[in-house]
Amino acid sequence: MAARRSPPTAALRSCALIIAGLAGFFTVIGDPGDADRLGAGHVLAAGVTVAALAAAAIAATGRRPPRTTAIVYGLVAGVCAALAAVLLDAIGAAWHEQAGRALLHPDVVLAVAVLVPSAVAGIALLQVSFQHDGIGAGYPADLTANPITAVVLGAVLLHEDIPHSRADLALFAVCLAVVVAGTFRLSRQG
Repeated sequence: MAARRSPPTAALRSCALIIAGLAGFFTVIGDPGDADRLGAGHVLAAGVTVAALAAAAIAATGRRPPRTTAIVYGLVAGVCAALAAVLLDAIGAAWHEQAGRALLHPDVVLAVAVLVPSAVAGIALLQVSFQHDGIGAGYPADLTANPITAVVLGAVLLHEDIPHSRADLALFAVCLAVVVAGTFRLSRQG
């Protein structure tokens, strides 16, 4: 039987920073309201746009240093995971309106068809980023890109009400800086 060891105090502090930053970020967002239904055209446009940007970003890494490659893969992973989350929110809104009938609607079928590869790509690309630089660069990039992209896509595609005053944007930036700082600190302890 393996001996139980407590995580180092520094690791716990780093995790607390990440949690505090994310909690602050989502507190500033508050309740964005109910998501609108997402039409097939918007689903397809969002999926194609994310796929094209992801492919371009990954292709641009070429023979870049491992840390740069890890950052790019982490950013792309965060964007893919955020798209999947927004599509899941849209599917949930359709389910709320129509229950089981929603699963037969072409808009929902297309959303699922885009959601699944997007979620898988997010997980796979994050793992690839870890192969290039451990969690040192890719993980902070993922933890930054994911909530930002989800908020932007939620506002643009689902018409969610996101606070966007200068003060709100400044608070978002502070919260994300806390997340990134905590993640970098955690990555240096491994």
